[in-house]
Amino acid sequence: MSYLVRKRKKREEGFTLIELVIVIAIIGILMAIAIPNYMSARRTAAINATKANLRNLATALELYMAEKNFSIYPENADINTVLKTYLPGGAPKNPAGKNYVYSQVDSGASFLIGDLDPYDGKYYQVGPGGSIQEVTSVPSGTAITWTAPTPPSGGQ
Repeated sequence: MSYLVRKRKKREEGFTLIELVIVIAIIGILMAIAIPNYMSARRTAAINATKANLRNLATALELYMAEKNFSIYPENADINTVLKTYLPGGAPKNPAGKNYVYSQVDSGASFLIGDLDPYDGKYYQVGPGGSIQEVTSVPSGTAITWTAPTPPSGGQ
């Protein structure tokens, strides 16, 4: 009798195939729920980051216009020089690491700053007042790009 008890104890070590299949099925179900939620949250975060960057760029441009008391927005070629003073940390990039674009419209009476990357088939752009617009056409204009100045090294 003691021989059968010892033999039975040896066989009960480890997991059965059924137990492993059940665990794998549970993990699969959890992944099927988690991955779409993660992708949706990531897409929403990218859209919100783009909107925030576009508003920051529009606010910097509006601040420039108010300080200089100008009524005509800068030419496309001048945008990087203008914004560099108001955003000293460098030009913001979209979540994919690409540049935003600026275009002067209505003979300088207005402007548009847009993102070239689509989010769910929509492009985002901002105009005066910081109002975000969803459009279906790709924004065009001059790339907003400059880098922050590198601080002098303090090594001796």
